[in-house]
Amino acid sequence: MRTRQRIWGMVKRLGGPVLAALLCWPLAASAEGHRGVVSLNVCADQLVMMLLPRERILSVSYLAADPAASAMAGEAKGLPLNHGQAEEILPLRPDLVIAGRYSARPTVHILQKLGLTVLDLEPESRLEDFRRNLQLVARATGTMKKANAILSDFDARLERLRERAPRRTLVFADYGANGMTSGSGTLVADVAHLANMRTLGEVLGVSGMASVSLEQMIGHPPDILGIDALRPRAPALANQTFLHPAFRLVEERTISVSIPSTDWACGTPRTLDALQALIEAAT
Repeated sequence: MRTRQRIWGMVKRLGGPVLAALLCWPLAASAEGHRGVVSLNVCADQLVMMLLPRERILSVSYLAADPAASAMAGEAKGLPLNHGQAEEILPLRPDLVIAGRYSARPTVHILQKLGLTVLDLEPESRLEDFRRNLQLVARATGTMKKANAILSDFDARLERLRERAPRRTLVFADYGANGMTSGSGTLVADVAHLANMRTLGEVLGVSGMASVSLEQMIGHPPDILGIDALRPRAPALANQTFLHPAFRLVEERTISVSIPSTDWACGTPRTLDALQALIEAAT
């Protein structure tokens, strides 16, 4: 009785498409239930695809299949996609929904109110955060053996790369659209530290991501300039800096390295590709 009252209370408040989904959603799962998982966040998507067989993945976010957003867009091909809406998730009757702490919050609130199990993952600003989130998803999905194998390979490769890091400290600038640059407390900075580098943002006192002017970069020229391999080719005001003669001069006088932004937008084994690229550029 309480379950019915709770659902009807949600119906009155939400209405519309969510109401339609609720009317199709049984009050209780079958005795067998589903072993399915839904992900609402692009970083969570990649953890799910690493750990679970495809038949257990009921849906991943639409960003999972976008090569500009996900390092595993190829693996997402053919999987059902969602846009983080409750009416998409409820009919799937997932055993577990995985979300990011700051993504799809209205949907997460609805799903939790209706009694679904939701695992919220914190953002990844260090490689250790990748380890933590992978283990959290693995524990929730019964895939610890797979997670341990992934981390064993990850740690072995990381150790080999650290041995090759340059001895002198260099400055690395990942200069993106609108001059966005990584400072302290970011995954890019953590990876740069492993290559014995500081980011330009850290040199300028930036915390997180911030826009750095071309004049600031010229005043603090980096040793290595990171070029996003996925940088849009189409003309856009956000990309005008890349056409400026001063920027081109910096490019000519600086070691450039091409790293897809997806390699370190989320923590995955592909993040070590970014670390390798930095080390190779410096040696």
